[in-house]
Amino acid sequence: MSEYNQQFDSFEQWVDKASSWLTRHHEYSEFFRATCIDSTGMICSCGKHFKIARYRGSFPVHWVWPGETITHLKRVASEGGGDE
Repeated sequence: MSEYNQQFDSFEQWVDKASSWLTRHHEYSEFFRATCIDSTGMICSCGKHFKIARYRGSFPVHWVWPGETITHLKRVASEGGGDE
């Protein structure tokens, strides 16, 4: 279910699923990529950032596609931060 909630629940899930989940959008390209944001608001753009999120305990890490940032973040906030 995490893929449909646009989030990685753990570092291990990110390692296992990121390469497939973050390339499935029909507009995915070099210029159209997801932005990943941990639960503290840090943008995670490389493996080092995801390791920091794991160390800080700031998973889940959500991702948003260009143009949906505001809508997705409002939904996450209304659902209590995305934690299940």
